Amino acid sequence: MNRICVLTLAAIVPPLGAQAQTCPDAATLTRGLSGPVATVRFLADDALQGRLSGSAGERCAGDFIAARFRQLGLKPGGGDGSFFQSFTLASILNPHATGGTGRNVIGLLEGSHPTLKQEWIVIGAHYDHLGHGEFGSMSAEKNLIHNGADDNASG
Repeated sequence: MNRICVLTLAAIVPPLGAQAQTCPDAATLTRGLSGPVATVRFLADDALQGRLSGSAGERCAGDFIAARFRQLGLKPGGGDGSFFQSFTLASILNPHATGGTGRNVIGLLEGSHPTLKQEWIVIGAHYDHLGHGEFGSMSAEKNLIHNGADDNASG
């Protein structure tokens, strides 16, 4: 079986308390745009609050990516019939920090070349970012949304 595994990873960082959030409407945010520009427009929008791992904004981003994978004809690769693989978040900065749950988004594209049937290509990126810059930010100003438009949202 030749498969190309497209894998988007969330970084392992301490989450903000995930608050209930309604995801923004992708069609409204990306109206008139297509392809990578539409994807970056959605993922970098302030409505996702910087996509901190374990946050509601990161969850919305993962849902958006899974929907795009579905539109592209990729098969779910999460193991449970979905595009998602959950994992426990742990802080590399503070081992005593409260954990949370992150999600990998995995899509599979099966190949058809008879000679390459048993080979895989794995493409990975992360779709989370710095949230409001609670840590990891180089900005002196606090509580700014870190949109991460050029931090794998464009990749």
